[in-house]
Amino acid sequence: MVKLIQRHSLKISLLMLLILSVSVTVASAGEIVLDQKQELEDGSTSLDKDEIGQEFTPTMSPLVAVEIKIRTANTLGDDTIIVNIRDSTIDGPILGTSSQLVIEGFEGWIRFDFPPIPLDPGSLYVIEVEVSKKTFAWYEGPGDVYPGGQGITFGDPYMDDFVFRTYAELNEPVGGELLPTGSILSILPIILAVTLITLSPKILGKK
Repeated sequence: MVKLIQRHSLKISLLMLLILSVSVTVASAGEIVLDQKQELEDGSTSLDKDEIGQEFTPTMSPLVAVEIKIRTANTLGDDTIIVNIRDSTIDGPILGTSSQLVIEGFEGWIRFDFPPIPLDPGSLYVIEVEVSKKTFAWYEGPGDVYPGGQGITFGDPYMDDFVFRTYAELNEPVGGELLPTGSILSILPIILAVTLITLSPKILGKK
């Protein structure tokens, strides 16, 4: 009798571990992950140019954030920097817009968050940066070092890629179909109850 209960208890424990492991995988959906980046630096370009931006080719969707690395280049006061995500070209349709007030003297990465923007992985998009003053400059790399696109100034291809990162929301765990968040956890008590009801007569009926 004791050995039988122990065997069934082990089965129940293994079942719980299996369910919980699936739940942890599902819970990872919605995590914000780095997708594209170009982090090499070799100078900077003033953000006073019309139609300045950086092309990128995502591998994940949706896009939820962009970071660019800038520095203060002139003492012309604080400025609100606007980032547009455009489809295909620097003058393509705007898919999302985000802005940040940046204080004169700032240097480093600045993040722009967006409501989730559905993208087509493998297609070309553009990070466009708009300013109203010549206070800041955008760090750039040593030439055309990013394979998924190129830098843009005055609406034309630029010799260097700018420094940037893009972030996506992970909606599907690798190697598996996404289940609704919390769906496994919500039915866990039911699964355990059915299991116990099924096993109880077998356990109690044994001497």
